[in-house]
Amino acid sequence: MTLKILNSHSRRAFTLVELLVVIAIIGILVALLLPTLGTVRESARMTHCVAAQKQLALALKTSEQASGRLPAACFYQTTDGGRQPANISLGSLPVGQSGTISSMATDRSYSSFSFLVTLLPFLDARHIYDRIDFSKSAFDATDNDPDPQTGQIYSNAALWSEPIPHLLCPSFQSAKTAQATDYAALTERPALTNYKAVSATDMVTLFQSERCKSSEIDAAGNGAGILHPYGRTRSTGFPGSTMLTSETREQNYAAWADGTTACIWGIDDDGEVAINRSLDSDDASQGWVKYTLSSEHPQAVTICLYDGSARTMSEDVEPEVLKAMITRDAADNAASANFLTAGN
Repeated sequence: MTLKILNSHSRRAFTLVELLVVIAIIGILVALLLPTLGTVRESARMTHCVAAQKQLALALKTSEQASGRLPAACFYQTTDGGRQPANISLGSLPVGQSGTISSMATDRSYSSFSFLVTLLPFLDARHIYDRIDFSKSAFDATDNDPDPQTGQIYSNAALWSEPIPHLLCPSFQSAKTAQATDYAALTERPALTNYKAVSATDMVTLFQSERCKSSEIDAAGNGAGILHPYGRTRSTGFPGSTMLTSETREQNYAAWADGTTACIWGIDDDGEVAINRSLDSDDASQGWVKYTLSSEHPQAVTICLYDGSARTMSEDVEPEVLKAMITRDAADNAASANFLTAGN
């Protein structure tokens, strides 16, 4: 008789039920991990955004140390080579418009240069800066002198389509060019910036040049910021937590080179904090700007401060605290620490 010895260690195939159970378990684990992975990725994007704000802060401080002043939020160059503050626009002035220096000096209704243009050498974009003709308006389409390095010829208007990585937040997933119809006539739409000057507490103050230049703070705590559109601000020992820039998710009017759209404010018409809140685009008083301080980060925006640091600020910041952080002559910003992350 032949005996068959059974191997107790022989393998048995998975049944269909067991295979389905394993797949279900894997699916559950993946579902549990996905939110964590998303959080980790957003944390990395916010870190990148803070680093970009830090780069802006360093560029602004370097500019200040070189001249004793911070740049105007927007400017045009006069015929004698000086730089004069220019008008901003929230719908009342055309953006993307070219004009002669003489016409700009008369009514300043033509697109000026943003303060970001002056910082290009500090943002790994010296090659763009060297091609600009500041004796023309920002969107002038006539040929400039040949590039000193390559001999190529550019117009001012043709320079603005190049994106500046330091001016883009990785959490911003929309188009990287300004979508306003005002730019449609250009050969290429200008590239976007996610960072703008925080120029006043509110829109009304922003349009009052004398208040912005005098640093007046009214009874409600409203006033101008350091980077305002009516002139360069001389360094006078501002509180370190005074805001210089904030990110914005404005999509239409946020070309990095355009001075007419370089400024934002922090308090809306109702006296409420405007962070991550869409403005009423149908309200003529708001013009066509949809967002001021805003981001794609959850419940926060990144900002850079006068002390050279970059921070994350909660959208729950109290109105009076935000006003004190924006106005350049507010004496005490200590309460801001409750709404900011540690500095970078």
